[in-house]
Amino acid sequence: IMPDVTVKDGPPGIVRLNGSTEVTSVLSLLNLPPLSVMDKANLPVAIADATANLTGTLAFPMKKGSDPKLTIFDFSGDIQDVHSDVLVKGRSLRAEKLSVRASNDNITIKGQGTIDGVGFDGSWSQPLGRPGAISTVRADVTLNQNTLDTFKVALPEGTVSGQGQAQFSLDLAKGKAPLFSIKSDLVGVRLSVPQIGWVKPAGTGGKLAASGTLGSVAQVDTLEISGAGLTAKGGVDLAADGSLDKVHFDRLNVKNWMGIAVDLIGKGAGKPVQVVVRNGSIDMRRAQFGKTKPSGIAGPPMLLNLDRLQITDKIALTAMKGSFDLARGLDGRFTAELNEGTAVSGRVVPQNGRSAIQIQSSDAGGMLRSANMVQQVMGGTLSLTLLPVGTGGAFDGRAEMTDVRIKNAPTIAALVNAVSVVGLINELNGDGIYFDAVEADFRMTPNRVTLTQASATGASLGISMDGVFSTDTGRMALQGVISPVYMLNGMASFLTRKGEGLVGFNYAIGGTTQQPSVSVNPLSALAPGFLRDIFRAPPPELPEVEGNTRSTLPPSGAAKQKTVVPRFEGR
Repeated sequence: IMPDVTVKDGPPGIVRLNGSTEVTSVLSLLNLPPLSVMDKANLPVAIADATANLTGTLAFPMKKGSDPKLTIFDFSGDIQDVHSDVLVKGRSLRAEKLSVRASNDNITIKGQGTIDGVGFDGSWSQPLGRPGAISTVRADVTLNQNTLDTFKVALPEGTVSGQGQAQFSLDLAKGKAPLFSIKSDLVGVRLSVPQIGWVKPAGTGGKLAASGTLGSVAQVDTLEISGAGLTAKGGVDLAADGSLDKVHFDRLNVKNWMGIAVDLIGKGAGKPVQVVVRNGSIDMRRAQFGKTKPSGIAGPPMLLNLDRLQITDKIALTAMKGSFDLARGLDGRFTAELNEGTAVSGRVVPQNGRSAIQIQSSDAGGMLRSANMVQQVMGGTLSLTLLPVGTGGAFDGRAEMTDVRIKNAPTIAALVNAVSVVGLINELNGDGIYFDAVEADFRMTPNRVTLTQASATGASLGISMDGVFSTDTGRMALQGVISPVYMLNGMASFLTRKGEGLVGFNYAIGGTTQQPSVSVNPLSALAPGFLRDIFRAPPPELPEVEGNTRSTLPPSGAAKQKTVVPRFEGR
């Protein structure tokens, strides 16, 4: 069409097109000079196999040697039965029908289809006339395990299930690896990290943000996940064959009880990953590991390097290092310092969905001082067992010490003075009173220790005790019996409680550890050991923990024949 032949310097020519042909033919036409559409887009004319149905207009000056920039075109339509292995390098794109629009400024294709079987609803756009301009893909994609597998984003088995939607973007620049990003609110997707008992249900929202490069092997430079009280930020490293090398989180926080840096190291297809905790802290008072069923599958040990494991308000294991088996729950040995002080070693074993702890120290006195419990105990060895009660931070415990001395102890001095044992006062102020055995059973909650029974026995003195000690305020309400000359007095101890002789004095201790108040009932010495209970109150009841008011400890006599913490068969 030449609408006006009278125009000087060449009348305009207009070509109106309406037809159906192979898309390669249309693109070849658009790539002829002066348009050169595909050359400008740095793409071949054989970008896809498809049938194009297009209408449009091409306008240009009808003059030889006219400026190509004066050529104007605008086409739109659809392309059907699309198949391309070029548009997204290394990926196969399929679509039944896509819409297309091309002009001097831009070429855009949009609609629904699949990339390597992953569904999308999006668009591809390439600016024209701007050298170096990148083409972009923007799409809503299905988010499930199949999507991750397709793009070789390898996460531990069982981490992702269900299906949701994500917003996917891809920037394609000539000669460079495609840059991708993906974001999602995670609705419909279930996420699980069984090692820490964390699950985000499919019905709740969250956040997923990942970015990196695509190629023969994807590289995930940043990975952010949040939801159900968890926040994590890190990245994913893949091996040359696309398998998982390492998922690394520089910070992983779970509610108010865990803040760690952790790596999940791949060990090959179908094999459990290795968990390596690089640093951080865990608060057992608030820990919610849950009751995720152990896999029972042997795998690499979890390596732990914690700055702090908080057990109670006043007790923490610091500089903790250990190696743990995860096949049947958390099971392994560790070394640590108690409150950044005395060195201890121990073992953790799974029990009732939580972890039981056994701690040993060759310096019982130092351990008690580091725990800010008792300052006057010197030397000795200590074995401490903590059995979990309920799902919170409560434990039933048993402590056993041997070969300890107590010196410069105002509370003990007041007791000894009350029963007028002069020689023991001198001994207490000198090398200390020697006890060859000390035992105690208790329930420990975050701010309270309830002592159900305790005893300390030596040649010169025997003591029994029960009561309550507040770890946050230092206040105490204790009672028991003090028995002088226990080496002789204790010969009839089978008639009494452990630590009590046939002759003993009932006592009570109140106040605080800094200012104790001591009272002794001298008349109690007149009652035989088996009648002594009429002079004292019954032992304290254990505080209720999730309906549990009974101790989980085995009888103390049974502890001599078998370990307090049951051992799994097959280890």
